[in-house]
Amino acid sequence: MRSSVIKIVNTLHKNKKMYILTGVIAALLVIFYALFAWYTVGKYELISEQIESLYAEKIIASSDRTLKSYIDRYQEELTYIIHRKDFQAQEAKILEEGTPDALLDYFKEQMVPGDLSYTDMVAIDNDTIVLSYDLSKGQILRKDIIQTINRGGCICAGKGGEAYLAFYERSENGVVYGLFINLAEFFETTLGKTDETENYEISLYDAKNPYYVYQMKDVVHAEQEPSEKVFKEKGLSYIQEAYEENKVTTNFYQNRNYGSGKLYRARIHSMPAYQTDNQLLSIAVSINYDKISAPAYVVIRRMIYAAVFIVICLIVFVMSMFYIIYRHNESLMEINNLKVKNRELSLLHDQMNDNLHHQRLETIGTLTSGIAHEFNNLLSPIMGYSVMALDVAEGEGEKEDLEDYLVEIYNSTKNAKTLIRRISDLSRKNSDMTIMQVEFDPLIRKEMEAIIATKPSNMIVNVNYQAEDAMITANPMQVSQMVLNLVINSIQAIQEAGNKTGEITVVTSCDTERVSLKVQDNGPGISKENLEKIYEPFFTTKEAGKGTGLGLAIVQQVVEEHRGTIEVQSEVGTGTTFSITFPRN
Repeated sequence: MRSSVIKIVNTLHKNKKMYILTGVIAALLVIFYALFAWYTVGKYELISEQIESLYAEKIIASSDRTLKSYIDRYQEELTYIIHRKDFQAQEAKILEEGTPDALLDYFKEQMVPGDLSYTDMVAIDNDTIVLSYDLSKGQILRKDIIQTINRGGCICAGKGGEAYLAFYERSENGVVYGLFINLAEFFETTLGKTDETENYEISLYDAKNPYYVYQMKDVVHAEQEPSEKVFKEKGLSYIQEAYEENKVTTNFYQNRNYGSGKLYRARIHSMPAYQTDNQLLSIAVSINYDKISAPAYVVIRRMIYAAVFIVICLIVFVMSMFYIIYRHNESLMEINNLKVKNRELSLLHDQMNDNLHHQRLETIGTLTSGIAHEFNNLLSPIMGYSVMALDVAEGEGEKEDLEDYLVEIYNSTKNAKTLIRRISDLSRKNSDMTIMQVEFDPLIRKEMEAIIATKPSNMIVNVNYQAEDAMITANPMQVSQMVLNLVINSIQAIQEAGNKTGEITVVTSCDTERVSLKVQDNGPGISKENLEKIYEPFFTTKEAGKGTGLGLAIVQQVVEEHRGTIEVQSEVGTGTTFSITFPRN
């Protein structure tokens, strides 16, 4: 332990400049982080305002739609009643024979109770109030009718200053009927009251009278002249300014939470009546902005904690660097050891390639009889046509046939050259270890052509290429070796069984993800006890000196190196099928 500490101290002394540079970099990182935190908070504040504005716009739009829906509903209900033929007939009869009370009572009977009860009704004939329970409301309505003929709505004041929402309609007989609904009740029914859990408040404003509708605690107020305190804390001046300027406005102000009594920063969005769908009331939404921006301050605190943590980490990092430098020399030694091991692995890899080459040469022995048979078939026409060509040269044959004889000799020679090339392919050394993208079918076809050209005469080899243009990433030499080993293994098994005729079928196929190779033979099959051992290196059922036992071990190794799968199905007396799949590119 003591020697390690001494080494670390010596390292510190030798690398003093580097440590100073590391400290400067650490300080710059802290400054950069502080600037980044400041920028992030500002960006978050801007995003918070945008989100809050969208939130307010949705509340205003929803409130406006609700107000318009109720206003249209009551206006249409009034229109429907006074334009009914039975009502008009009764109205004419009462005006001619009856009393105003009877007319108003009959009108009241026709109204269907809804969400809100009518606090008053009025009938006006020829600008004269025929009947009204509250003449003050009738007078206001009468003044409004003078300005707006036949149909409409307005805000009216009662004797005690209470506010009413009035709907009126002129019948075909010239009588104007009006309905009055308490404005505060209308607010509660249509928009509802908010509680302390919600972070917004809604206010309404009618500029004609004027009237302000707002909520204080759990009570809705409709007043013409709110107190200065209410006017300030509810931000009512901003909704008035929006109406006067005829534009949507957004302002910050201090509001009070009447549950806790605490002030908070609020943001009020005001839309004048001219721009609303209801065309009667201006709408304002006051949102508790402190709740909206609270997460930003949480982020700031967390960033401060993170900054402290980063500084600590930087200190630990610098100290760790000291130790890393100390470990550097030891790492160099480890790297040298790895280089030695890498050379050993390279030698082992070369030995494996040699084994593969020897194994390929071993398979040629299996195909010797087929090779000899093929050469005899090719040499026979060469010898025969050569004799006939000599006869022509000596004058014993037809000169016209000489060209045909020479063509046959040339073709047989060409076929012999092809056979030699295929035998060369079988015996070539596996020196190319390049991994590349190759087409599966052409790769298998090339190897099978070499095998078919040199197969024993009693072997029938069927091929069916169905992988189309499927590609795989592979070492072509290793895949060719795999195919060769599988087919030669089948040929040897059939020959050892003493079958007069053997049949081997090679089929390729593919789907969207994988390509497949199937090699099937009608050999003697593999017993269950040997089936588990076939991939073991040097395991063989052949006589001593007739096999290395590496064929299927190499097949399995090639499949695994190419991330493939291999399965075998075998039945004694029937044959064996090897199924191999590779990932498709």
